[in-house]
Amino acid sequence: MSPAAPRRAARRRVLVIGGAPIAGDVATLNCTTVDTVFQALGELATTPAASPIEAAVVSAPSVHKLPDLLRAVEAIKRLEPTLLVIAVAPGLPLPALEDRVDLQCQPDLDARLVQALLDGEPLEDAPAADPSVPAPQLTTPVPAQGTRLSDAGLIDHLLKTPNTFRTHLMQALSERCGEAGVRLEPGAGAADAATVHADGVTWGHLVGGDPQ
Repeated sequence: MSPAAPRRAARRRVLVIGGAPIAGDVATLNCTTVDTVFQALGELATTPAASPIEAAVVSAPSVHKLPDLLRAVEAIKRLEPTLLVIAVAPGLPLPALEDRVDLQCQPDLDARLVQALLDGEPLEDAPAADPSVPAPQLTTPVPAQGTRLSDAGLIDHLLKTPNTFRTHLMQALSERCGEAGVRLEPGAGAADAATVHADGVTWGHLVGGDPQ
């Protein structure tokens, strides 16, 4: 009787939320892809104990969606506190996510990096992801002064040209506080800085004009 062929190693189960692409060799990963965090919670709640999901990849298409990513991570962690979570979005890493996820990176996520995290290997020894989307520049210049931007005008820019919304927002802020050159810098800034927080995310701090 011939010896039985060695059993193929089981692939590690990974839940991919929001369509984040995983680059490289994914043969060692058994990926389940869903569109929303609600579908992800359903998958986690119904997954069989014999083949558990070991990691979740949560993505956001732009920096404007980072608050949604943060809420998705918190919902997943409430259901599965021990699940490994990887955040993928332009503009990462972000301090607000440090204690909530196990890995932050920009697109595209490398499959070998996921495997290293699942295997408990030091991530500094794993290949770094090659970003296909550059990190956004948080230092935003203020455009030349022109027609005063109304609230309706700001909303119009947010809906139609979201990629330049930050620039128009800085313009409006400069106009309304009467201080030229107001801009948003990365990080929380000094103790007396005007730090900008939203949905648990520190977006930066305001500088320029009169510090008061």
